[in-house]
Amino acid sequence: MSRGKRKLKLKRNKTIYIFCEGTETEPNYFQNYKKKSRKCSSINIPKTNPKCTDPINLINYAEKYIKQEGIKIDYDFGDRVWFVFDVDNNSDEKLLRAKKLAEEKKYEIILSNPSFEIWFLLHFSYTAKFMTNKEVMGELEKLNSGYKKNKDIFDEIMSLQSEAIKNAKRLNERHQKDGITLLSTKSNPSTQVFRMVEYLNMLSE
Repeated sequence: MSRGKRKLKLKRNKTIYIFCEGTETEPNYFQNYKKKSRKCSSINIPKTNPKCTDPINLINYAEKYIKQEGIKIDYDFGDRVWFVFDVDNNSDEKLLRAKKLAEEKKYEIILSNPSFEIWFLLHFSYTAKFMTNKEVMGELEKLNSGYKKNKDIFDEIMSLQSEAIKNAKRLNERHQKDGITLLSTKSNPSTQVFRMVEYLNMLSE
């Protein structure tokens, strides 16, 4: 690579693609990074096919999208492709298949169990008890008065983000100590959203 090309490459922002199972809550949350930091301006959150309701279909959809758009992902430079989805009705077998498929492409799966809202909840309180989606929403509404599904609360909870990261890591450590695979139906409650958040925060610095 010539010196001129090397300089040009170093000047560009890292390219981030986030493919979300959800159509509002997750995209709305991550769009805030794009709005607030010039270094995160290359975050892309493509609209996904509403039929992609499981991780395998979502990964296949993204792979097709990337090829059709002629997108070049340079992982060594720091580009990333993330898949954000909930456990929902996925089986452990399907999650394992999705993990293997993602690893082949150097993609990263960001699973929340039972739902993305557990990430919001961990900003306010640590909990290790099994929770349904309805229970997560109920607890969140108690701790954040007026919270409703798809409401953008990024600014409201930003000051509590370090606590959420600490709580999410604590849950991971608890599950790993108990021999529970994080990318599985048994990792309730848990969320790997903090991995993305830490990376995006690093880019924003």
